[in-house]
Amino acid sequence: MQRVAAFPAGPSVQLVPTPARALLLSIAGYIYLLFTVTCSCLYLYTLEPIIRNDHWWPGFNTPGTQTFISDVFNAKLIAGEAGDFTLLGITREKDYSAVPTFIDMRRAAGRRLLLAPIPPATAIQVLRRNVFSTNIRTMTPYCWVDFQRRWELAHTAKRQERCLARDSQNAAVYLEALLRNSLNWTSSQFYQPLRTIIFNDVNATAAGQAWLSQLLSFEMVSVDNEIAVWHQYNLTAWTSQVQNLFQEGFDDAIDLVNALGVRQQITITSIPDALRGLSAWSTSWAYAGFWNDLFSCQDFNCSLVRGSLYHPEQLGLDWHKDIFNSGFESPSSRLVRTQIGSFETIDIRFVVPPPSLIQLYSAFDNSYKALAEQSPVTVDAVPMTWQNRDFLFYGGNPLCPFGFPQNFVQQSFGYYDDCGSQDPHTIDLTRRSVAFAITALNLKAEDIPDTCKACITTSITCSHVLKEVMYSITEFSQKDLINKATKDVRDLHLAMIQMATDISGNSDMILRQEMIADGDFWSFFGWVAVWEWVDGQREVFIFEGDSSSETIISRPHSNLPLPANRLELPQVACRYIRILVVYVSFILSVMSLALLAFGALSCFDIDGLNLFSFNRVVGSVWLGRPLLFVRGMTAVLVLSTSSVDFTQVDGTFSIISKKRSMLEICLFAGEATWITFVLNDVALPFTTYLSSLCAPLSSVMAFIISGAIELLQPFHMTASISRSCSYKTLTSGVVCTRGMISIGSLFRVCVLVAVQLCCVVVA
Repeated sequence: MQRVAAFPAGPSVQLVPTPARALLLSIAGYIYLLFTVTCSCLYLYTLEPIIRNDHWWPGFNTPGTQTFISDVFNAKLIAGEAGDFTLLGITREKDYSAVPTFIDMRRAAGRRLLLAPIPPATAIQVLRRNVFSTNIRTMTPYCWVDFQRRWELAHTAKRQERCLARDSQNAAVYLEALLRNSLNWTSSQFYQPLRTIIFNDVNATAAGQAWLSQLLSFEMVSVDNEIAVWHQYNLTAWTSQVQNLFQEGFDDAIDLVNALGVRQQITITSIPDALRGLSAWSTSWAYAGFWNDLFSCQDFNCSLVRGSLYHPEQLGLDWHKDIFNSGFESPSSRLVRTQIGSFETIDIRFVVPPPSLIQLYSAFDNSYKALAEQSPVTVDAVPMTWQNRDFLFYGGNPLCPFGFPQNFVQQSFGYYDDCGSQDPHTIDLTRRSVAFAITALNLKAEDIPDTCKACITTSITCSHVLKEVMYSITEFSQKDLINKATKDVRDLHLAMIQMATDISGNSDMILRQEMIADGDFWSFFGWVAVWEWVDGQREVFIFEGDSSSETIISRPHSNLPLPANRLELPQVACRYIRILVVYVSFILSVMSLALLAFGALSCFDIDGLNLFSFNRVVGSVWLGRPLLFVRGMTAVLVLSTSSVDFTQVDGTFSIISKKRSMLEICLFAGEATWITFVLNDVALPFTTYLSSLCAPLSSVMAFIISGAIELLQPFHMTASISRSCSYKTLTSGVVCTRGMISIGSLFRVCVLVAVQLCCVVVA
């Protein structure tokens, strides 16, 4: 048998020149190596401002961006807007670069919710959560004892007529609604007064005995069954009346959602609920509360049930003179009592802006080109018919009836007015409110002198402001909307009043000025006040008495400042992600330097094709799949997040869309392909020798598709307003989450990850 060698003889080692092709491959490999490491470092530089917070919103901070979006939401929420809207392009005049900068909270925001009709289900649940001593202080004057309206509770016959005309469907005016949904009311301090002052007269009839017996043995039914009972008697809502004994606490927030679907709550309003004190309780002149009715009738041995022999009317008692005020009277109180109605029988109803006015406000706000912020200009505007007359003025607040006579017109009713001072009537002119009034009134330049004549000492200042704003605004095209809003506002008969004495005629009178009237230049100042009403700086109330009613627009209430909460800016996850991303780039850089050093020592006599597998090999061996996947997901999250910028232009601030450059798109799309590297590595046992072909092909496909999606259909941030509120009591304490901003899209994340997966499968 022929013997053979165990191994074939190999070639002898010789120092031969490197072939040209091998040298080119080596150079190309090192160029690729430098390119990929450079891109890795450039990605770090580009990613750095994005991952400074968990929102993945570059430049986001609490004094600037967070305060800005809070102001935008507060303005839209107070105006009653709802649904989707865009934050992009909305401008604000406030300087958000100053330190400190505060969120503008509307004082009336919580009040608008508490005084709006509350659905039966919500009202019932709130009543059942609170003790009877809290529920009895809801402040709404009662009209009837029972749902069948057999026993009446109004202080006067005329107010009882108003109850039937206005409140028959309002559960808040039925005592039975309170008693059926309060725990342990029979063991409270109010049970004895209820029994002697109301139930004794109810118990005088057989029907009353049956009703009272059923009530005393009543056990709470389910909320659904209670709602059915309310519906049976056509009780559609719970609507409270105005009170200013308790400050209505209000907490409001919005959710900021990132590309992972993680929600971060941002507080936009936080006003604590508090007892304002008896000295500040001016609405007690309209109605001092049901519990005070009970205790007062105990003192006077009277009954609250109308028709009873012991009702104050039957006893010859007057609620104002005899029971609450001991008969003291002034010119102001006499005017209110005779021309509006007796104190303690006045209904104060809260008025919301009509829908057409809200639409006009929103349309104007969206089209208004904001100018740099300036301090409001205060003018002493007074209706012309009240000037140059021998008048002494007592004030414009019917609930401050003991003002001293003054020779100047005073401010109107205000929720926070404690009657401690008599302030001159003034109006603040801002660029936005003036522009709104000019637009709504279609004011011409030649009308400015006549308009500003209403300003006693500031007519020149008024003219200057109007001219400056008039020349800076563009024509508003939606004339039909203006006409509809004007009609609806006129139909409300908004007015300011002033209690006064005509010295020449020695007569007392209530002066009245319609805020919006045809042919009256005062309408300009009326529209300024209407803008402040919609914006939450003023309120409108109907004062209904036995003699007449007045719809009064309040004095302005300044916004409350709230510093944005730094703890609401999450910066935890982004720190760990930054460390991982930096670590990946560091390892890649170190390994590339090592390869460069080895190449230099070997005169670059290496197989250049191997360098094109640098990322796959180093990633799998030195880093691992989890780190590579996280690295790829950072790029996916960037591509799934809206590219926006918070900018300042001509003294105004806005959020604008910032289109990514082609370089940025390529960079992020390329980094996202780390996910295909991981998937290909996982699939290696199945692809075997085909992996060298499939892996590069899948990466190229994923790169092209991801980049094309970002180029052709980038994600744009969305914003929406929806109401979700809970009530602490029916008098104070509302907590809401009423809006959402989506800075990123979880759906887009899923799409881009699916692209990576599909490319691996297809390749």
